[in-house]
Amino acid sequence: MTQPFRPLLSFLAVFICLSHQAVSQSTFQPLGQDAYHWMDRFEIKSGRFLPNIHTSTKPFLRNDIVNALASIDTMKTKAAWSNVDQQNMQWLRIDNHEWSKDTAARSRKPILRYFYKNKANLFYYNDVDFMVKVDPVLELGLGYEKDPFIPGRKFVNTRGLELRGWVSRKVGFYFYAAENQMRPPYFVQRYVAEHGEIPHAGYYKLFKGPGAYDYFNARGYIHFKVLKPIGLTFGMDRNFIGNGERSLFLSNFSNDYLFLKLQTKVWKLNYTNIFAQGVESYDVNIADHLLPKRYAAFHHLSLNATPWLNIGLFEGVVFARTQGYEPAYLIPVIFYRSVEQYLGSPDNAVMGLDGKINLLRSISLYGQFILDDLNVSELRKFDGYWGNKFGGQAGFKYIDAFTLKNLDLQGEINFVKPYTYSHSDTISSYTNYN
Repeated sequence: MTQPFRPLLSFLAVFICLSHQAVSQSTFQPLGQDAYHWMDRFEIKSGRFLPNIHTSTKPFLRNDIVNALASIDTMKTKAAWSNVDQQNMQWLRIDNHEWSKDTAARSRKPILRYFYKNKANLFYYNDVDFMVKVDPVLELGLGYEKDPFIPGRKFVNTRGLELRGWVSRKVGFYFYAAENQMRPPYFVQRYVAEHGEIPHAGYYKLFKGPGAYDYFNARGYIHFKVLKPIGLTFGMDRNFIGNGERSLFLSNFSNDYLFLKLQTKVWKLNYTNIFAQGVESYDVNIADHLLPKRYAAFHHLSLNATPWLNIGLFEGVVFARTQGYEPAYLIPVIFYRSVEQYLGSPDNAVMGLDGKINLLRSISLYGQFILDDLNVSELRKFDGYWGNKFGGQAGFKYIDAFTLKNLDLQGEINFVKPYTYSHSDTISSYTNYN
């Protein structure tokens, strides 16, 4: 065990000791899938928030998705589910049939008796103590672009493996690994050249000339319940806080990072704690070496105040320590700003508000506001003082727009003042892996 992360691992060990009576465990629906748009659509059309689903905190647990679909089935709603809605609901039940028990998931003719025994998975095995689902990962794309520097063929080539399951129905696990080669459009090449990183990826090499990249992605986690309302996740992956295409709090844009997450769901509340270890900015041209670490802690409290109004509070802090994770930031119920001031105000703390309103079974309005630093006297001068650092987001989702079934629209604007997320040193900037 390395010294820098020892406090966080000790924190994890305490919860493992408390979880000897853990209940049935799920894994999470991976970020970026159509399921998230479908769940937004179902919630808006149903006219009320779905049980155990707070859309501002992603990813969603698979069993929560199935339970939400079950509540829709019993809901006395005027929402007219289209054929496409019903097919998408059915697909979610099939994809998560270990929770839905939907008999439609079974294949009539499995391949070689063992493969595609159920429609959603290449290989599936389940007994009393162990369940596993294994699927291939494959993406092949080819295109052409007349970019000004490297005209010609653009491509993506991804091959990999994904598996998920549980052990004794008490510990859920997930693993994903994929090898990638690609030559993306010019605007992505320009971003990589400027920032020294590929969005959503980490270490990479040039592949057959300029503008093409070779990289390997691997992520995984374990998940279990400490108590019935409290879930714990430990692994290497990404998280997302918000209802928009982007997030001003915590997005899934950067590379995967090591984290410990506590998620508590009681009453109308969803309280999320994330304790993370990332990588500082570094020079990609330097040969293999140990990359410097930075640490972060995030709190987000989401409240379904009414059947149509959700409000949330957020706070986060990014910091660096030579001795490792700061134990004071492991307290799950405290204001980070007060802790940061207690320590001498050396770290980068931010706070935020977010909210969502669902209207007329067809419209959702959402937004975020993040505050890094504020000097009220300077703000009143309206002279663009650099030390006032904040940002905002406003967006909408319009379901079955203009009464056209299955036409969904989304619009969003984000603004962030210069120097927001930055700090007095680059070590504590609000970034990960460049």
